[in-house]
Amino acid sequence: MIWQRYCIPLVQTGRSKGAMLSHANLASNANSLSDCWGWQKDDVLLHALPIFHVHGLFIASHCALLNATPMIFLPKFDAAQVMGFLPKATVLMGCADLLYPTPSAA
Repeated sequence: MIWQRYCIPLVQTGRSKGAMLSHANLASNANSLSDCWGWQKDDVLLHALPIFHVHGLFIASHCALLNATPMIFLPKFDAAQVMGFLPKATVLMGCADLLYPTPSAA
């Protein structure tokens, strides 16, 4: 069985369109990025990305899983928590959602 995931591209025109990512696509991304970023067997990922974001759901997690390295998974981005765990981590990834959070509904 070939596993597939559908993602909605962030930048789009017109109606929303799903982008199909196969298992091979996801594996290729993780392999390529691990090599490109120089992921080491003793790296520790501090994961504070939102999992509704493709970077958090696939990219960060898959690199840690592929390399069998530990991951400190935070349920949401909290600057104080990130700073507390940062000394235990060697990898921290970010995205615009961390810099410009969605305002909460009042």
